[in-house]
Amino acid sequence: MAEIEDYSPMVIGLKLRPDIPFDIIIRKMRGILKDNGFKVQNEVEEPEKAQQAGFQINFGPPIESIGTKNNVEVNLNLQSQSVNIVGETPEDVMPIFEEVYGLLPELNYDIDELIPFYELFANVGIVTSATVLNVLTESISNLNLDPLKDEINPDLSVVGIRIGSMKMNLVNKDNLEIVIEPKKGSHSHRYLVGLRYQTRNKDNLINFDLKAESINLISSLEGE
Repeated sequence: MAEIEDYSPMVIGLKLRPDIPFDIIIRKMRGILKDNGFKVQNEVEEPEKAQQAGFQINFGPPIESIGTKNNVEVNLNLQSQSVNIVGETPEDVMPIFEEVYGLLPELNYDIDELIPFYELFANVGIVTSATVLNVLTESISNLNLDPLKDEINPDLSVVGIRIGSMKMNLVNKDNLEIVIEPKKGSHSHRYLVGLRYQTRNKDNLINFDLKAESINLISSLEGE
């Protein structure tokens, strides 16, 4: 029987257009979140920035905290150009995501223009009574490792499975990538399911059941 232990953590990202002035977004969002019960850090002197003809250079920290509420952080990741909601569980993160999304019109931007798509990231730790390496190896029924075991290492086994699409098309379809591998430090009976889900539709993200999808995937892998 497989059970989720942690999400290490869970992140929902609101991808922003690259020509958005991030310094203005940070300043406006701090004020909006503060007015709605978020704990907001005092603004420090802004790092040196330059903006020219549709692109910007930022010499500040790559991730800048905007505010926190109920142990969930809202930050701006300048490298991925996204506003991220970061917490420990879907139950913590999803309500804050919905609240932040509901406040975005106060930025005075068209939301569909501001956010090309949404992302969900999680590294789901799952404990099981099964032996993880055996399950992964047996799941690849047509793969014969015996010649390699004889020639190289008798302990060779399948140590990961990657699932996803070779073509990413977020215009008409959502995109899902999953990596399943033994969890480092406790690999005998623990999986680490790395999951990335992208969608242009906010409601699709809200309705994505991370817990159920992760457990169903491992249950299917173990033949339950």
